[in-house]
Amino acid sequence: MSATSTLLNAINGYWARRSESFSIHVQEQLDTQEKQRWKSVVCEVLDKVLNGKNPQQLHVCDLGCGPGFFSILTAEMGCHVSALDYCTSMLEQAKQNARRAKLPDGAITFYEADALHPPFHENTFDVLITRNLTWTLIDPTAAYRAWHRILKPGGVLINFDANWYSYLYNEAQNAQRLRDQQEQRLNYQNAEGYATKQQCDECEQLALQLPLSRCIRPAWDKETLTSLHFSKIYLDTDVYKRVWSPEEQAFYASSPQFMIVGVK
Repeated sequence: MSATSTLLNAINGYWARRSESFSIHVQEQLDTQEKQRWKSVVCEVLDKVLNGKNPQQLHVCDLGCGPGFFSILTAEMGCHVSALDYCTSMLEQAKQNARRAKLPDGAITFYEADALHPPFHENTFDVLITRNLTWTLIDPTAAYRAWHRILKPGGVLINFDANWYSYLYNEAQNAQRLRDQQEQRLNYQNAEGYATKQQCDECEQLALQLPLSRCIRPAWDKETLTSLHFSKIYLDTDVYKRVWSPEEQAFYASSPQFMIVGVK
């Protein structure tokens, strides 16, 4: 087995073990005002880029859908939704959460597939949306290239992510992270998405093998999207102030969520 295959299996196994607890976190997001905060940001992007096109006209793909947060959110908006994840356990959680949200059968089409190799034809989707996926990828440049391929001309990629593990290469950032999280741990009960200490350590070991842990983002993303000929690129490095709770903002202050939008 190659080193790449070994790493892919390790990543898949990690998220399989995290799927149930991660799903609980997503269910809480879907049941609170947090869903509306995220929906507001997504709708603003779509209105800006797609000129207010009716959601029922939009074909959306939730890449690395996990337990289905954006799949459900966009399906409830009336979009035609495809949800893709490499992890079988995550897809099962997404399907359960779609039923829990009382979405009709067929509102979301689920695909077990690698986001690096999405099984779709060129020019398929109006919207690609993803959250906290790119940092987990072995070859994020190849992923961005594949995503550009499956977008329709004028279609939009909406990517939410953060410099999640850059602290592994930055002592000052890590020291600040530890201070922030120690101060906030009692206030933020779902810290780390219900991960155990062992799971957090395991994730750090995986992050050390992934390329984006060492990159300065979203500058890296902007440069990459430019090289892949996305026609327009928008950055929002303050989006975390709109979508995260005050507790999340304090707990994850050293790795704030950003949004990068690319138009084909």
